[in-house]
Amino acid sequence: MVNTFIFTSNNTPASKAQVELFSKTYSITTSSISKISEIEVDGFYLEVADKARLHYLNLGDRISVEVDFLKGEVFHRIKTFSKKQSLAKALYYQIGDNEKLRVIDATGGFGGDAACMASLGLDVSIFERNPLVYCVLKAGIEQAKNDDRFNTVFEGKIDCYYKDSMLALKNLTHIPDAIYLDPMYPERKKNALSKKKMQILQKLIGMDTDREELLRVAVRSGVKKVVVKRPPDIKPIDAENLTISFQDKMTCFDVYLRKN
Repeated sequence: MVNTFIFTSNNTPASKAQVELFSKTYSITTSSISKISEIEVDGFYLEVADKARLHYLNLGDRISVEVDFLKGEVFHRIKTFSKKQSLAKALYYQIGDNEKLRVIDATGGFGGDAACMASLGLDVSIFERNPLVYCVLKAGIEQAKNDDRFNTVFEGKIDCYYKDSMLALKNLTHIPDAIYLDPMYPERKKNALSKKKMQILQKLIGMDTDREELLRVAVRSGVKKVVVKRPPDIKPIDAENLTISFQDKMTCFDVYLRKN
């Protein structure tokens, strides 16, 4: 089992309180270090400061990621995302694109796709079952909401919840318009930033060996539509029941409509 730690690098009362809260709530071991250069034991380190960052150290190599929706490549992707793109076409399939959809992103990760959905005016609830990923994602969302630009970038709502989707989708009290799944597949060539985030997710979570069962649970949840993201060179999870697929250069979005 890989070591997991949490620490603060600025030692403010607020950060210390957050470290204590995260440690108790999500069973993450508190570390006494105050900066990354002090790391000696391999493992995952959740850093709490002005923002949350996740670091992975292995044999001297380190991967570090943070969630910031309002700068860099992620911000550019959100700003340029439109209803003409394949993800949007899949979500709006057989629905007017002026409708305000409610979507559950059941495989949250670092929230890039969910942020794009929210930028179009969709109300997105993210479920994430890994505590370290959830803490970084939650911090990134809260940071964005405290920024004056938030309401001009995101026309819809975006929130995340620490939940196991397999269980949560079986017990939905409010059925959304769509459920979105982006299971982990074997690593593909990506740009440096995306590859870094994918690497740390693969190290922390591994491949989603339960993706077939998760799709079945999503389809049986009562939702009218399930959208599944996959690489073009990977076969659909359930080709027999696939309704339609929308494809761009790097990705396919498979649509499964509820059968009456």
